[in-house]
Amino acid sequence: ISTSGYVKASAVDIRTVLQADIDVDGKRPQLNIDACSMDLQSVDVIVGGGVLPWIVNLFRPELSRLVREEIRSQLCITLQTVLLEKVNEILHSLPTHIQIANNFFLNYRCEEKPLSTNSFIEGEMYSDIVYDNTTCDLPIRYMDHEGEMYSDIVYDNITCDLPIRYMDHEVGHEEYMAHFWISEHIPNCLLLSAHSGNLLNFVVDKNFNKGKFKSFLSTRLAIAAFFFEVGHEEYMAHFWISDHIPNCLLLSAHSANLLNFVVDKNFNKGKFKSFLSTSCSFISLCIGRFFPILHEYYPNEFVDLRFHTADTPDITILPSGISTNLLLDVDLFISPWTEHKDVLARLAANVTFDILPSIVNKSLSGTITNVTVVIVEVKSTIGHFNQRFIAVLETLTRDAIEVLAISALRIGIHLPLVDNVTLADDARIVSRQGFLRIDSDFVYQWNDVS
Repeated sequence: ISTSGYVKASAVDIRTVLQADIDVDGKRPQLNIDACSMDLQSVDVIVGGGVLPWIVNLFRPELSRLVREEIRSQLCITLQTVLLEKVNEILHSLPTHIQIANNFFLNYRCEEKPLSTNSFIEGEMYSDIVYDNTTCDLPIRYMDHEGEMYSDIVYDNITCDLPIRYMDHEVGHEEYMAHFWISEHIPNCLLLSAHSGNLLNFVVDKNFNKGKFKSFLSTRLAIAAFFFEVGHEEYMAHFWISDHIPNCLLLSAHSANLLNFVVDKNFNKGKFKSFLSTSCSFISLCIGRFFPILHEYYPNEFVDLRFHTADTPDITILPSGISTNLLLDVDLFISPWTEHKDVLARLAANVTFDILPSIVNKSLSGTITNVTVVIVEVKSTIGHFNQRFIAVLETLTRDAIEVLAISALRIGIHLPLVDNVTLADDARIVSRQGFLRIDSDFVYQWNDVS
């Protein structure tokens, strides 16, 4: 006996909960699914066509429960095997040498398994930015931990000599704006100094009951504690960026002779044109007035100042900002320097300046401050450089550095966009000892198809 019919099944509101963590394989991240649970709010099965299906439909509730369990089991198995394997294949195929600009590349690798909790994932990644296919051999300096500060509360000017017992670290990254860890050292110092000042006493008299057990405490308590920012505001992600990355970039750029610029008569809209002239009137100030040999052998010409790094620049990230130190060679040529290869003189310039980092229009930018320039003579075929000329040249160099830095910082470094996911407009950047921290939410940037 045979019969035929049809089966119609419908599932409504399928809810899946995955418990996952991240591992490292081949220097790349890999995803693990530790647990899978699934709930189907409603499953309905109808069997139709003939008498037998009519009998089977009498057991529809039981049949629906069986189908629900089977769907739940098979979907979790699929997620934990086939789909997970596909995701990890994609992660494992990601390049670790990525071009981010003309001949500049980002290298990265995952070193250790990230820490995964029920509220956040925290991991470390080695990264550098280099020119071409060069490698960075600078030593890695691990970033300082945030949020540790000594403080005590004392009476008057008494010092506290109690030994400090360091607190055990806890995870505690719940979604609060700030977290403060307060050691028992603080109240113990308060009690010690209060006892030394004979403040811990009280009097039981006729007013005792109205006093509500008030202790007689002096109003001369001096609070010697400072609050600090720990940076756990309600952002989706926090990125810690070591000063190793910009220093690697500068090392490779210096090795490739990319860190150079020329101040000529057209620099900054001709601002230094008159000074760079070999000939000028009696009331004017030009380089030819300081060095008559230029006016004699190269009349009505101009001098080019070619700046190039003599050593690898150094960047140090501090809580107050980014400190930059440059050692430059300054070569003087008759303009244009590309056609006159004889170096008239060489000077050495030590340049330092600070950068206050910021994020503007999803680009890493900043403001330059505290530019200082010190120049000394190295060699010369046109005469001795006196201090008056050195002072003028230091001012010129400082102005040139500010112009170039402001121009570069105005453009900034655009933060990457991955599959249309980028940083939110309210992203912020904070500098600490040896690293920067970027706090941001992620937003999806829709493509304009109009």
